[in-house]
Amino acid sequence: MKCSAVIIALLLCVTGIVHASDTRGTSTILEGKKFILGFPSYLKGSSEQDTNWSIQICIRSHYNGTVNIFSSGGDVGIPLDRTFPLVADSIVTMSIPRTFVESVVGEPDARGVVVSADVPIAVTSYQRTRSILESIQHIPVRSWGTDHVVASIYQDQSGTPPGTVSASGEFVIVAAEDNTVVRITPTYALRAGITSPAFPANATNTITLQKNQTVLMLGSESTAFTRDWRSDITGTRIQSSKPVAVLSGHQRGALLRYPNMWTVSGRTFDGVRIRNLLCEAMIPTALAGTSFVCAPILADPDRRPSAARPGQGADDERGDVLQFIATQDTTTISVRNADGSLRLLATLQARASYRIDRVDTAAEYVCSRPTHCVQYGKAYASSTLVAGAFDASTSMMQVIPPVARWIDRCVLATADVGVDQFLTLVCRADQASRIVMDGVDIATRWAADRTVVAGTPYVAYRVTLPSDTSYVYRIAATSDSVRFMVWNYGSRVANDTVPGAFGSPVAMDMSLPCSDTIVLEQSGRAQCGQYELRATLKNPQVCGGLYDMFLTSKDNMEMIVQEQLNKSYLYASLQATDLRRPASATVLVRAVNGTWLQRTFHYQPDVWKVDSTTMQYGLMNAAEKRCKFLHIVNTSADSALRLTDIHMQNPNSIFTVDRDRLTLAPGDSADIQICCSMSAFTLTRDTLRAEVNCHEMLLTAVEVDYQQPKIQVRDITFDSVQVADSASRVLMIRNVGTTSFVWTGYDSLALASYRAKSGPYFWIADLPGTDTLQPGDSAQCTVWYAPRGERKKHCTDMLFKTIPRSIRNSVRLCGSGYQISTTSISETVRPSNELRISGPTPHPVPHGDRCTVSVSGRDGSTVTLTLVDACGRTSLVGTVVLGSMPQQVEIDLAALATIPGAYSIVASDGLTCSQTTILSIP
Repeated sequence: MKCSAVIIALLLCVTGIVHASDTRGTSTILEGKKFILGFPSYLKGSSEQDTNWSIQICIRSHYNGTVNIFSSGGDVGIPLDRTFPLVADSIVTMSIPRTFVESVVGEPDARGVVVSADVPIAVTSYQRTRSILESIQHIPVRSWGTDHVVASIYQDQSGTPPGTVSASGEFVIVAAEDNTVVRITPTYALRAGITSPAFPANATNTITLQKNQTVLMLGSESTAFTRDWRSDITGTRIQSSKPVAVLSGHQRGALLRYPNMWTVSGRTFDGVRIRNLLCEAMIPTALAGTSFVCAPILADPDRRPSAARPGQGADDERGDVLQFIATQDTTTISVRNADGSLRLLATLQARASYRIDRVDTAAEYVCSRPTHCVQYGKAYASSTLVAGAFDASTSMMQVIPPVARWIDRCVLATADVGVDQFLTLVCRADQASRIVMDGVDIATRWAADRTVVAGTPYVAYRVTLPSDTSYVYRIAATSDSVRFMVWNYGSRVANDTVPGAFGSPVAMDMSLPCSDTIVLEQSGRAQCGQYELRATLKNPQVCGGLYDMFLTSKDNMEMIVQEQLNKSYLYASLQATDLRRPASATVLVRAVNGTWLQRTFHYQPDVWKVDSTTMQYGLMNAAEKRCKFLHIVNTSADSALRLTDIHMQNPNSIFTVDRDRLTLAPGDSADIQICCSMSAFTLTRDTLRAEVNCHEMLLTAVEVDYQQPKIQVRDITFDSVQVADSASRVLMIRNVGTTSFVWTGYDSLALASYRAKSGPYFWIADLPGTDTLQPGDSAQCTVWYAPRGERKKHCTDMLFKTIPRSIRNSVRLCGSGYQISTTSISETVRPSNELRISGPTPHPVPHGDRCTVSVSGRDGSTVTLTLVDACGRTSLVGTVVLGSMPQQVEIDLAALATIPGAYSIVASDGLTCSQTTILSIP
């Protein structure tokens, strides 16, 4: 990876004070907050390998922030939406599919990739394949223009036989707003698309673009002009109704006239293998200049000619190519001589270009009117060559910003192992000692790499950077008056024969010379840490405008800036995030002329303290009331503390507060009484809150626990009842806990529902309407059962009502009916003499500490009951004398000091045998 880019406990309450202070200044504009990226098209040879993810976006900022990369994908069908954190002076990278470069010629499509951040950023993109390596330093949307010219080279044709592969000049237009009308006047005919017509030379044609759309245009093919400058689309003019971005270059170019055929070891390969994508973001005409300092890239002195093929080699493999493009008529292009005088090179009309084919010394070029300058590199420092091969054809393209666009700081990074990395820096000779790279001035650091630009006050440094490790370089001037320009370039030779090259300026000053003054107005609620900001210009000029607004630093504050559609104003909302804590933020507003206004906001809340953040009320019984006091102190030295609407968070809380508002002078304190009433068990935890001007604040948490009522109740099983008869049993409910509860009745709907199905088998009598059972108390009612003529078992659940409802509140009722025999033999049916024990009830887990078992056997026999645990240890329960009917024996488990576990109840009459049953005590 390679990328170069530019970086310009106490609880609190709030009555809120915000202070602000302003500073002003002027600086270069090197970055923006929003970019919309388009990508040029390229060709690859039949033998070349490619990857689907061959575009890499590199982002850097001087500030901490957040960046979002978004695209609907257009016809690509691959939407993007990723958000990354920005760390100051660190790089963020993201790869996107190469399908974003495969646009249909002449057809607008929403392939634009939006890169937006909450702080200024710089964006570089790289197209990287096996034989392609080119970089583009993109221009932020706010610096786009409405007038551009295109820079390219002639139509390049290569392959075997000649003409089988054609690569032409190209440009991509990117729109930021809907209904952007673009007028294109080409210097050479443009190719027709599938549905779009060809654009003839020197005729104005129109295309309309919508927001985030891009359109790709290619030079027309003509075998008559193969590798001929007459097929060059350089100078094509692009005018638009709204600002656009223009990226121009060549699909696959080689400088200058390289051969169609390349013979290696007796084989013939497509010559397209030794050509490179050429592309750069074009500077809007408004940013064009008149003075350029150009320094050739670092070349290999051992470079050999192009396979020694007469007539097919490059025009000149040494030196670079410079191309000047005039924006106005009668523009003179001159070079500075060694004595400081100017030597005229050419006079151009608007859109015309002038080319210098070999530049191997640094020089200053002076133009009489605003002009664009582009540099093409022909040779790189890699000396790894294969016999018969040459790497001079690895072309690259980079824009030369004019001296008026030089910068005062930049950051670049190298991270690609195996890629040779270089930089060129130009500056005034008397200012080199005031330009520092990582703490060392460049005059000292790069003394051996220095070249004097003859006849000028400038010097150039051509420096080789380490390529085996990743490193970030920071270069900055120590004075506002010092300016310089930096280009980062490099080359790659993969498998010794397939090279790639890239080159771009690291940064460019995009400010405009206007005398605007920024006015920042603010409104809002200071006590709430909230402001609405409006930035405007005082006496704005035609060329002026606002550039952006952002936070250079923030602590517990956020700002949202409305997307700028008008140059004359900016709106933003500034808000403290957590009103309980102090907050601060520094807002910077920039105008297009580089002037800035910086305002720092400090939000200082008033503070209080309480003596407890959690109040514990302990263990309480039902109907009990308990109160505590919360002590609160206003710790502010100068602000009153006003609490309004003091309340419990839950509207049905069992906690109550003695006041609903409170005002404390600085340093004063007061007590707030909070009472808990356990008449209803609806909530045992709650929070005391209060309104403090703009928000609600936590005062304290309150908690209480209550005694869980415990009851003992038995399920009722009726003996067999004659089908025409009825029987009754007593239902006993006993409070065996330590807190009271209320028995309010039973749920008649449950019985009524059962009765409606097949008759009223069970009904209740003698039930008290409401009965409060204190610990140890009991209450009872009568349960009747009638089979109603049915010889089968009937069961239902009787639901009785209690307060609280958290205790067990159901009883199982069961009974069965039988028919008296009508046989003529009269005999009294007596119980079996066999000793038998059944139960316990309830089973297997008793209610409370009691259970009941049924014992039957020989009439008059004495039966001993014993409780046996899992280890065989016994406890005597008692004895019972049996009668004619089974005996119901109630066992008091608490009296036996039982512990949780499994138990057997053993019955023995001392003569025959014993029977056991299992009981599980929780």
